[in-house]
Amino acid sequence: MKNILYTLMVVAFHLPIFGQEVSIDYWKNEKNQYRIRREHYYKDELVKIDTVFILKDELTFKFNQLNIYHTPTTVPTYNNLQTEIAEILYAEKMPSIDYTTILSIIISSEGKILSVGISKGEGYPYDYKVINAVNALKSWKPATYNGTLVNSLIFIGYKHVNQ
Repeated sequence: MKNILYTLMVVAFHLPIFGQEVSIDYWKNEKNQYRIRREHYYKDELVKIDTVFILKDELTFKFNQLNIYHTPTTVPTYNNLQTEIAEILYAEKMPSIDYTTILSIIISSEGKILSVGISKGEGYPYDYKVINAVNALKSWKPATYNGTLVNSLIFIGYKHVNQ
């Protein structure tokens, strides 16, 4: 893994093949809701933008008819998270620029990824590659709320620095 310095910090769509139709969700955390801006690309060009609002209360919000905790007692974890994301991106031959991406990830109570979106990113195609890297990660340890496994939302930051 030469020439890549990476840092990840936990701060709490399946995408088709590159060059075809791709959708990326950009999440914004607002006071009583999450605003999701969904950008649709076809052959690397932005063709459509949708916006969805999801209301939230102090503990949860609904996503695809599931209760998702945004303030669980314990957050989801993944062993060797930094190393695995960096290795996937290195194999993908990431572009030669410095960038930072903060992802919004919904993890099920079984430890599976339900959704990956972007809270802060560099735009397409960089965000797309980082989303694919995170989607490749399996076996998350799910979040808990008062000792019970729960679906949850976390934010993960990834910083890519070329050297």
